[in-house]
Amino acid sequence: METATYEYPVALGLAYILLAGCVIRAIFVCFGLPASVGVMLSGFIFQHFFQNDLFFARDELQGLSFFLVLLIAGLEIRSKDLQGHIFVMALLPASFELLGIAVYAHYVLEYTPVEGMVLGSVLVAMGDGLVIPKMKEFSQTFSDHPLPRLVFAWAPLEASFALTAFGVLTGLASPAHQAPTPLGTILLANLLRLAATLVLGFVLGCVSSWFIASRQKPILQRLFHDPDTEGGKTEGFLILISVALIALSLGKGESGSEVVPMGFCPGSMFQSELLVIITASVFANRCCDAYQSPKIVSDINTVVGQVWVFGQVFLFSMLGSKMTLDILPELKSLGPVMVCGLLARVVGVTAGVLLTMRSRGRTCNQVPADIGFCFLCTLPRATIQGALGAEPLKQHFFHIGYGNNSVVTNFTFTAARLYVLCYSVIGMILLNSFGPMLLRSTEKEETQRRLDSTDSEAASESALLAESPSAEDELSQQGSSTPQLEKVASRSASSVASGESHWQDQGGMLHTFESKNSTWRPSCEVLKGYKTTCRATASKQRPPGLLAEKVFKPEHIHFKVPERSTMQRLLRPRGRHAEGRLHTVKTPQGEIPLVLSSNMKPGQEETYHFGPDPDFLIRADPAPHERPMTFQLRTAGKLQTIKVIFPPRVREVEIVPDAVMVKVPDGAKPGAALVLKHPNDNLWLRTQVPQKVPATGFVAVALPSLRYQPKSEEGFNCGIGDLCREICTELDEALEVFASFLPFQEDTGADGMPRA
Repeated sequence: METATYEYPVALGLAYILLAGCVIRAIFVCFGLPASVGVMLSGFIFQHFFQNDLFFARDELQGLSFFLVLLIAGLEIRSKDLQGHIFVMALLPASFELLGIAVYAHYVLEYTPVEGMVLGSVLVAMGDGLVIPKMKEFSQTFSDHPLPRLVFAWAPLEASFALTAFGVLTGLASPAHQAPTPLGTILLANLLRLAATLVLGFVLGCVSSWFIASRQKPILQRLFHDPDTEGGKTEGFLILISVALIALSLGKGESGSEVVPMGFCPGSMFQSELLVIITASVFANRCCDAYQSPKIVSDINTVVGQVWVFGQVFLFSMLGSKMTLDILPELKSLGPVMVCGLLARVVGVTAGVLLTMRSRGRTCNQVPADIGFCFLCTLPRATIQGALGAEPLKQHFFHIGYGNNSVVTNFTFTAARLYVLCYSVIGMILLNSFGPMLLRSTEKEETQRRLDSTDSEAASESALLAESPSAEDELSQQGSSTPQLEKVASRSASSVASGESHWQDQGGMLHTFESKNSTWRPSCEVLKGYKTTCRATASKQRPPGLLAEKVFKPEHIHFKVPERSTMQRLLRPRGRHAEGRLHTVKTPQGEIPLVLSSNMKPGQEETYHFGPDPDFLIRADPAPHERPMTFQLRTAGKLQTIKVIFPPRVREVEIVPDAVMVKVPDGAKPGAALVLKHPNDNLWLRTQVPQKVPATGFVAVALPSLRYQPKSEEGFNCGIGDLCREICTELDEALEVFASFLPFQEDTGADGMPRA
C-alpha cells in the first residue's frame, strides 16, 4: 500500500503526531495494552494523509528519537554492570537465533550460507528502542529485581552484535558498489572499527565529563551558570547531547560517503550506535567516580527524561507509519522462519540463563521464570530490522556469484517489515501482560510474603518517616498532596518523609509512558486518626481501671435520616466541618449513636461509618495488582512498622488499624485507665480515656496486633459530588426555613391544585 502524502502546514502534521499519539496512548493504557503499540497505531493511521515534508524526514525523525534511547541507555550503564554474564546473555541467544534462521534458509529455502546469515543478522536483534524504556519502567516497579537491569544492559549490546555481524557479512555478500573483499580484511576492519569506537567513545566521555564537571572553576565560572541552578542543568544537558550527536554523526554516511571512512575497507571507521552508548556511559562513570558528582548525571537524566516525552511519540509514530498490511499474506512463507528463529532463541536463552545462574546469584527454582522473562524481552523487534531490512535491496547484495540475488534481497526486505509489524505489536503485548507476572514470581522472599505476618521483612516499596523537631500543629498547615518530601504529624512529634527510594527515576518522564505511573515514590502521610485512636496494651490478667460499658466492632450502618423541626434547622451549626446532631440507630450489636452531618438530607437513605478514623494516607503509583508495602514511623524514639497491602488500580488509599469501638463510662476523667476484653482472644486490653471524648461517647481503640487494612469505601462520597450535594442541601434548607416564615401558605386539595 502506497503512503499518501499531501501538502499542508508542517505544524498541522506535528500537531496530529503529538495529539493523536497522546490520546491513543491514553486509551491503550486504560485497557491495559502497551502504550507504544497505541502510538504505532496513530502513526499507521497517519500514513493515509502524511504531510509531505514529514514523510521525507521520517527516517531522520526516527533516527534522532532512537538516539535518545541510546543516550538513556549509556547514562544508565555503569562499569560494574558490564560483567561476564551480561555478554553471555547478549551474544549467546542472538547467535543461536541467527544460526537457526541461517540453517533453515540453507536447507529449506536453498540459500547459500552467506545469504542465510545475512537474513539472520537482519532479523535477530531485539528492538532496543522498545525494550529499553520498558525495562526502565519495570526497574521502577520491581526495584530490587535484577532481571530488568540485566536486560537493560543486554539490549544495546545485542543490537551492536547484530550490526557488527551485518557489517562483516556485507563484505561477503558482494554488494554492487564495491569490489570483492578478502575475509581476513573484513575481519580486521571490523576489529579495528570496534577498537576505534571504544577508544573514541572513552575520549569523548572523558572530555565531556571534565568540561561539565569543571564549570565551577574560575576560568569557566564566568562563562557558564552554576551547575546547581536550572540554567546549569540545562547547559550540562546541551553540552552532553552535542557531544553525543557528534559521536552519532562520526559513524554515519552512506557507503562511499562516510564521514570517517575506514580507508582500506568499505564502511565507516566507527559504529555510531555503540559510540553514543560508550560516550554517555563513560561520561556517567567519570562524573560519579572521578569527579564525585553524581548529581550532574541525575540532573542531566532529568532533562533527558523530559525530552524523551516527545522522542517516544515520534519514535513509535514513525515506526507505525512504515507498517503496511498488504505484506501479511507473506506470513505463509515467513512463518516457518519465525518458528525456527524463536525455537533457536528459546534454546539460546535457556543455555544463557543456566550458564549464568550462579554468577547472577539465582536459584534453580527461579530459572523457569527467568527464562520466560528473558525470552519475552527478546520478542519486540523494530529498530534494527527497520534500519537493516532494506540495505540488501538498496546495495544490491549478492551481485556477483549468486544466482537468486533478487529473490533473497526481496524476501529479506519483506521479512524485516513483517518482523516489525508482528513482533513489535505482539511482542510488546506479551511483555506488557506477562512480564510483571514473571517478575513477581521471582522477587525476593521478603517482597513476596503478605505483610499481615508479624515477622515479615520489609517490602520492596518502602519509605522512612524520620523524626523531626517540628511542632504538632503542622498537621493543620500541611497540604493534602505531597508526593515526594512531605511533612506529616504524629502524636508526639511531626515527621518528615526523608530520603529517596533508591529506584526513583530522576528523569521524571522516562518510565511513565507505558503506564499511568507518576514519578512518586510510595509515601505515607499521618492523618487525624493516628492521634484520635487510642492504643491498647494486652495482658492475660485483668488490669486495674474502669471497665468499658460496651465494645462494638466497626461496621457500616445503613439508616434513614430523620426529619428535623424548624427550630433544629435554625439552630444547627453551620460550616463544612461543624458537628451535627446525634441520632441513635438500632443494630444487631446494640444501639449506636451517630453524628448526622450537615449534608445528610432528611428522609434519605445514608450509610454511616462507625469505626476509627484513618491513621495514614498512602500514595503510590497505580498498578494492576495489589502490592505489599512497609513504612516505618519513628516517634518519641520508638520505631513502628506499618504494613499494608496496597490495592490495585488506585493512586492513594486511607488505611485504618484493626480496632474496636468502646463506650467510655459516664464520668470517666481524661487519662483514667480503661479496660476491656479482647474481642477474639482471651486477653485483657488496657488503654487511657482521651482528653476529648466524641459526642457519641465511643472511642476507637486499636488492637495491639499492629495490622492495618484499607478503609472500606462503602457509602463514602467525596470530592466534587460531595460538594455539590452539600450545596443543594444548603439551598433546600434555606428555602424550607424561608417558607416557614411566610404569613400564609396556599391551601391545596388532594389533587395538588389550589382550592378556591
